[in-house]
Amino acid sequence: MTPALHTAVHSRISLSETTETCRLVTGRVLSIKQRLVERYRNAGLPMTLIRDAIAAAEADAWLSGFPHLFLPDLADEVVRHLLAKVATHPEYAQAA
Repeated sequence: MTPALHTAVHSRISLSETTETCRLVTGRVLSIKQRLVERYRNAGLPMTLIRDAIAAAEADAWLSGFPHLFLPDLADEVVRHLLAKVATHPEYAQAA
């Protein structure tokens, strides 16, 4: 096998593995988001705020390179912040 062919074969394998990893991580993130929606459903916030909070946390989680690891903690932080804001400004939840 020539060096060029060797590189091409290994590049395809690497690309295939990378693609599969992306699929797995994306699937895990989707599953985590669904569980988070269920977790926060009774938090006292409108569902639109909950979904927006999870979306914001997801965007930050993807920037980490490990979204499936950071999403739950980031979502908890965003929801905790929203709950504190609603506690002092109830009209904030009604505006959503």
